[in-house]
Amino acid sequence: MNPVVSVIVPVYNSEKFLPHLLNDIHEQLFDSVEFLLIDDGSVDNSAMIIEQFVSDFSEKRIKLIKQKNGGVSRARNTGLDSAKGQYVIFADSDDRFGPDFVSGYVIKIQDHQSDMEFFSALKVDDSETHDVVGKIDYSPIASNSPVSVAKMISNFANLEAWGYPFGYISRKELWTNVRVNPNIKYQEDVLALFQVWTSFPEMKIFVNKELYYFYVQHANSALHSMSVADYWQFVLVDDQILQMVEERFLPQLVQQLEAL
Repeated sequence: MNPVVSVIVPVYNSEKFLPHLLNDIHEQLFDSVEFLLIDDGSVDNSAMIIEQFVSDFSEKRIKLIKQKNGGVSRARNTGLDSAKGQYVIFADSDDRFGPDFVSGYVIKIQDHQSDMEFFSALKVDDSETHDVVGKIDYSPIASNSPVSVAKMISNFANLEAWGYPFGYISRKELWTNVRVNPNIKYQEDVLALFQVWTSFPEMKIFVNKELYYFYVQHANSALHSMSVADYWQFVLVDDQILQMVEERFLPQLVQQLEAL
């Protein structure tokens, strides 16, 4: 029987973080889940650590997939190609999550019979204590009523919603014709999310205040070492997003205005 949900986790030279990740996976309260750990050509002991953990703990929910190094986007795409769950969640190998991470996401999307559910998350530092340094807070816009794609785009424009890939669960079929662009280094996850939204403008979305995920902030992350050229990728992605939104929603808006 296929799992209810697939959690896609790119792994690249993550031996430092894997003990925490694997322990968090092992403590998950939800059984009908596959954790697809995509080893993206690691040159450290990442694959061996995962294989040893699976053997030692008989952790059948973990599936290790090895591929040549191609970057985080290709790893996520491999996960999407391999996923057998009805739902998909993305996670990162250097972050942390509580034991009810998967169950919390799945319960909401099943109870609401929705297409996508968004959740809050805590930002923590990369010390051993993982002290809280911030929050991705959806409580101001959380609701027991569904939210439209157009409203979510408005929330995004008002900096009330974000494209963090770990911050939502979605139906896998939404990704049938959408993959993450491996040629984009920054905001590629946001672009993919908008491709899903504009492909299914009538989808049913809920926003939740609950949080189960801990987003670890690293001082040496890619965002802290961006060049001027890198910033142009933000501009190019924004242009693509605006074009998609205009093509999908502007004709509807014009029709509504003409009907007045």
